[in-house]
Amino acid sequence: MDMLSTIIAGTVATFGMTLLMVLASFVTGYNLRIPQFLGTMLTFETKPSGDVSRSSRSLLLGNFAHYCIGVCFALLYKQIHPAFYKSTSVNGLLFGMAAGGVALIFWGSAFRLHPLAPKVNLPLYLAFIFLGHLLFGATLQI
Repeated sequence: MDMLSTIIAGTVATFGMTLLMVLASFVTGYNLRIPQFLGTMLTFETKPSGDVSRSSRSLLLGNFAHYCIGVCFALLYKQIHPAFYKSTSVNGLLFGMAAGGVALIFWGSAFRLHPLAPKVNLPLYLAFIFLGHLLFGATLQI
């Protein structure tokens, strides 16, 4: 996989994960959209009610950061991928599990430590974050 292919794969995998979170938001009735939470926390624009910001600045920054992180994870996978000897769906899922573990630690810490963390159903959010990273890892194999 060359650099451009890796960037495209990371973007597509991040889009798939983002789509899962949007669908989960509709199904559960809770906001689980990563870019909204990420943008709100990066801009410190949490609304007084505890809701996420929907400002253009927050949404732009949240989406940009989310996709940059996704591409970075894809580039990391490209670097460690030879250690798996063979690119398979199982290896993609294993990478997704590892990335999901990192994400659980990051998001769990971020919501606990951020001075203006928005309201979230944290157990539900983290469960879907983990599932999203499994999808992310599997998508890198396609």
